[in-house]
Amino acid sequence: MLSWTSGFVYCLLMMVEPDSACAGEYEYIDAVCDKEESGDKSVECYIMYIDFQAQFEIARAAQQYNAALKALPMVFMGKST
Repeated sequence: MLSWTSGFVYCLLMMVEPDSACAGEYEYIDAVCDKEESGDKSVECYIMYIDFQAQFEIARAAQQYNAALKALPMVFMGKST
């Protein structure tokens, strides 16, 4: 069972490397939850990206790229390791 009692944190990451493909601003929510399974307690971390598609937008994209872009979810939630 997951319990979201540990909290959520809004994060804004700014990568300032002029020649890097990773440069830019990244906004996400970091969620920490307590997990209890078979009597064992642990903590799990999740990352939620709002407007996930926008991370992959490019200028002058081909129709096939735009079609693939629309297949991505607007909100992405993944478990961090």
